Amino acid sequence: MTRLARSWRTKLLYWGSRLFSLLTCGRGSMDIYLICTQPLRELGPVRSSGSTRVCEVHAGTDFAGAFPRSEEVNRQRFEAGHSCFVATVKEQFAGHIWIARGHYDEDTFRCRYTLPADGRSVWDFDVYVEPRYRLGRTGALLWSEVAGQLRAQGVEQSYSRISLFNTQSIQVHERMGASRVACCAFVALGPVQLMLSSVGPRIRLSLGRKSARPELKLPHTAAADAPPTPGSAAALILGADSHGLAMFRALARAGIDCYVAEHDPTQPGLRSRYLKGHFSVPHFNAPEYPAALTALRQKLSAYQDVVLLAVNDRHVEQIGKHAELLGPLYRVAWLPQAQTVLNLQRKDALEARSRAQGLNYPRSMVIARMTQADEAREFQPPLILKPVRPLSAFKTEIAQSHEELLQLLQRHEASLPILVQEYIAGGDDSIFFGALTLSEGRLVRGMVGRKLASHPPARGQTTIAQTYDEPEVLRLSQRFFEGLPLSGVVSLELKRDPQGRYWVIEPTVGRSDFWVELCIQAGYNQPLHEYQLALGLRPEAGPQTLQPSVWYDTERDPLAFVHHCQALHKYMGLPGHRSSFPYLRQRFDWLPFLASSIRLAGKQAVRAARALRFR
Repeated sequence: MTRLARSWRTKLLYWGSRLFSLLTCGRGSMDIYLICTQPLRELGPVRSSGSTRVCEVHAGTDFAGAFPRSEEVNRQRFEAGHSCFVATVKEQFAGHIWIARGHYDEDTFRCRYTLPADGRSVWDFDVYVEPRYRLGRTGALLWSEVAGQLRAQGVEQSYSRISLFNTQSIQVHERMGASRVACCAFVALGPVQLMLSSVGPRIRLSLGRKSARPELKLPHTAAADAPPTPGSAAALILGADSHGLAMFRALARAGIDCYVAEHDPTQPGLRSRYLKGHFSVPHFNAPEYPAALTALRQKLSAYQDVVLLAVNDRHVEQIGKHAELLGPLYRVAWLPQAQTVLNLQRKDALEARSRAQGLNYPRSMVIARMTQADEAREFQPPLILKPVRPLSAFKTEIAQSHEELLQLLQRHEASLPILVQEYIAGGDDSIFFGALTLSEGRLVRGMVGRKLASHPPARGQTTIAQTYDEPEVLRLSQRFFEGLPLSGVVSLELKRDPQGRYWVIEPTVGRSDFWVELCIQAGYNQPLHEYQLALGLRPEAGPQTLQPSVWYDTERDPLAFVHHCQALHKYMGLPGHRSSFPYLRQRFDWLPFLASSIRLAGKQAVRAARALRFR
């Protein structure tokens, strides 16, 4: 939370709120609140001189005159059933804490926060310590005593709200174990108020002060400091991009503690409330990356097992090459077949595998040196170029002639060896994929999808994909992996030529593919399958009939949904299919969407500025 509060985006919002108040002559206000919960744990003995006392007081108390709020406000709080705990030093008022049960009515904006009905939670507010006691232990002693009395009543945690603009308060709450469970933003101008919230109702416009208060029903959470139970397991996802976000959302909804190792602190996924925690690590290309994962395991030592889940091909490569180092520390479903996985990652091994399994594979050759370029003159253009090593400097290139092929090879000489293939004709909608879960080579679950758009078209990363009923694709995908004792999730991309024949493009092994959100939305929880297989558990098959779905990668193509609707001449996307997006889908988890939107706006502003500069 502190990192979020200190970000430039928050500072921009803060100055925007100040400007809004200034432009409206003080009649308008704007604020963003983080709703937090913190455990009522024992802080250990708090030393005191013996003159400090903490007790609960009631209406009419002699200390009321020293309270920082007006007598009318204090009276209303007591009438609402709230409790007040007072700290005194030598019989003099030193501070107080107010406690609400059941619900709390926001006093700055019109809103009611409703607590879970289990009776194990309270809401603390208006924590106040007299200025002359703020450098001592009075505040810590006050909280410790109140927490002890509430624990004796069966209360486990306390909710509170903190302004995103109050960094100091956020830091204090984090030191006490607070974690964010929701977020809400308010914009008010006179009697008109707009509320945006991560919990329902997510949007509420109130047009008068007599309008009913919107009620935010706070989600139930386990105590924030509850230690992992002995023998428990957790998942460590190696990235917090939209792919990693989809994975740990799916796992967290299954009750699994999820952590992320990420080198980029600006990734929107790090703002998700479904994360138990995240760790900063070097870039996955760095030579010290495996050592960082080794050291990180010590930070998760409370868990008996930690399942390591890769997000991209380089993660898979790092895990596979350092299996002896990482194997004793982490659970990985495919690690016993690490060499097989590493071989299948290399595009120069795919032709032999495809031919051996009786599958069509385009005429190909690997160019390891520029002197071999002339050997490709026997191939019929257009030709497609792919780097043999995963995550190289480029993904694919198309050469319309042998002369263009030579130019492209010279441009990408640093990425040699490069696979050169005769290009299979067909657009995006001729590309299919079979997604499988395997347990020691046996099929557990499968699903077929089809690309509808990619970038660059017909050869790049998927930007729109749909579930599709094509048994032949599933059969061919199974045949490709037949005879390999692999465990985990895999997939195979195939392309259908104008004659209806399917050709192998490439497999994905050791991880789920970038369109994993499509599978999850359809009811095929690939991340959960991989997690369960890594622990030696039987994967849950899920629903027998999958939900027809379509996925839009609005991270790579922000207008993917709009363009698809225009192509279909429909306003709501593909008829009969549920739409899903990288950041927007999950209820009660809006911060990744807000962060990604701000990030996208910033990128577009930079591009616009550059365009104006060079015009």
